[in-house]
Amino acid sequence: MILDTIVAATKERVAVLKATTPLEVVKAQAEQAAKEELAANGGQFPFAFEKALRAGSMNFICEVKKASPSKGVIAEDFPYLEIAKDYEKAGAAVY
Repeated sequence: MILDTIVAATKERVAVLKATTPLEVVKAQAEQAAKEELAANGGQFPFAFEKALRAGSMNFICEVKKASPSKGVIAEDFPYLEIAKDYEKAGAAVY
């Protein structure tokens, strides 16, 4: 299955990175990336999770799909247009 291949490759890549990159270097890179992100966005992260939680509303990313790589077919009878229209009626942005 394709997901098994992706997982195996990712585990291998992470193991190599852990073996060749000291934790201090990773921390320094993360701190530098955060500083650059803040500087580029007026001192705030553009998609700050904390800010989103304080906004007083909840947003969801919704998906309509008949099947997935890991589960296979989810629903044989799949009225995707009807489902998408129901999502839209409930306030979802449809793309």
